Amino acid sequence: MKRRITPEQLQELTDKQKQKLMEWWKPKEGDWYEIPIKTPIEERKEDHKADWQIKYKEIGSDHIPLLDISQMIELLEDSLEDNQHYCEIRWCRYEELCDILWKAVKAAL
Repeated sequence: MKRRITPEQLQELTDKQKQKLMEWWKPKEGDWYEIPIKTPIEERKEDHKADWQIKYKEIGSDHIPLLDISQMIELLEDSLEDNQHYCEIRWCRYEELCDILWKAVKAAL
């Protein structure tokens, strides 16, 4: 079972959605997140072809969380309380719960 979103899924967000996500996120020990790699593509090792990589160091202002299932549920609950939105989640047995929650989170952001 997939437990958290992927770096590629973060790229589906607009800049405004990323900003809202970073404002909502209260980092804690054990969280996974990504930061932009600042080195030019040609200077990266071959195994770091993506523009993002997971870091486990001090969290900065440009870090974006790789949300897990529980964080996505928490974000949706907070969104419902704050904005009184109605959220309907339809789960197909061939889809991962994580991906379904991610669709709902994108809509809430």
